[in-house]
Formats: sequence, C-alpha cells, structure tokens
Amino acid sequence: MKDSARRNLSLREMSLITGQSKNTIAVQVHRGLEKLNKLMQPDFEEHPASFRKEVAFPPSRTKSGSSS
Repeated sequence: MKDSARRNLSLREMSLITGQSKNTIAVQVHRGLEKLNKLMQPDFEEHPASFRKEVAFPPSRTKSGSSS
C-alpha cells in the first residue's frame, strides 16, 4: 500500500490491485493515518512551529473586480 499512496490511487484502484473491498482499504487507510498521527503527536507538541503551513489562497474573483 505504500506504493499506492505515492501514486495517489483511488480506493477503487487500490481495491482492484489488492483484491480487497473498497471498505477494507478505507478502514486500513483510516487506521494507518490514526497511527501516524499518534506517532507524530509527541514531535508536534515539542516543535509545533515546524508543523505549521502557510496557505496561500489565490485572489478571489468577484464580478466587480474581474475584467474580461
């Protein structure tokens, strides 16, 4: 499943590759993310600034501000 995550496969695609149901794949992904979050939590508590991300949003498009 590691390779699948890197390729951004859908649950359906992972299901076809592994022979497991989409629901089974979804549960495994959910449980894996929970474990990862638990493993990361001590690091986050020690270094919260390193986990912050600045999100840049594109300028909003308004009817009055657009010139087409």
